[in-house]
Amino acid sequence: IVVPAGRWRGPVVIRTSVILQGAAGAPGSRPLSVIDGGGEGQVVRVEAAGVELRQLTIENSGTDLSGPDACVWIGPKATGTQVVGSHFEACVFGIWVHETRDVQIIGNRIIGSEVGHRSLRGNGIHLFDGGNLTVSDNHVTGGRDGIYVSATEDSLIANNHMERTRYGVHYMFSYRNTLRANNSTGNTSGYALMESHHIVVVDNIAIDNPEHGILIRDVQYSTIRGNHLERNGEGLFLYSSTENTVSDNRILHNEIGAKIWAGTLRNEVRGNVFIGNRRQIFYISAADLKW
Repeated sequence: IVVPAGRWRGPVVIRTSVILQGAAGAPGSRPLSVIDGGGEGQVVRVEAAGVELRQLTIENSGTDLSGPDACVWIGPKATGTQVVGSHFEACVFGIWVHETRDVQIIGNRIIGSEVGHRSLRGNGIHLFDGGNLTVSDNHVTGGRDGIYVSATEDSLIANNHMERTRYGVHYMFSYRNTLRANNSTGNTSGYALMESHHIVVVDNIAIDNPEHGILIRDVQYSTIRGNHLERNGEGLFLYSSTENTVSDNRILHNEIGAKIWAGTLRNEVRGNVFIGNRRQIFYISAADLKW
């Protein structure tokens, strides 16, 4: 279905496999086909497999965080859904993926709220209990977290750009995921890995995040390699994390290069570069730690 240029009133509920194709605007501008939720509920709700949303502007969801109100909500039956080249604005959550697999979110622009306390905002992209998901080449600003990942497995987050959020990317209770070549600049913290294991974090950039470049808390069996962490509060923060490999990272001009405490043991740490940090290492323990 080709959605003509213009403003179309939501909500839209999709219960059959379909492609919604909007009209592109000028290069760098938002698409001309607008689906407007009118400030109530979920703007587009996907309940069927194989749906594609392409080159649409979707805006003005409701404001209920517990709803959850989102510009696009992708439900358990919506396996294989694709959201590509679209623009999201005035959404409490931009895109919410709920208990489904094989979803692709590629090349979208998501502008979240920067008004009020961040706990009263939703996330740009929210992944809950999914698997084999791909989130790539998106640009997320504002909101709570740029990309929030909960109870999600075997998924890829790559080449995204996050700014002015709490955590650019935030993992909770998620396993066997890859975080690669993302750019997190000007957030409170760049990347937060919590209560997760077997995460591969490679070739990411975290610059000018006042709290952390990469926060690693209660993480096991993961690889943190080749990341560039510059001008953050703490380049690396490791808390109660074991059996990880931290290698070949560039940790430059942070207030603290790496802060380590609370039983962070049995990690392989090698080949990292610490240059010009105000304090290179801040280590809290009663025993020596050998790197």
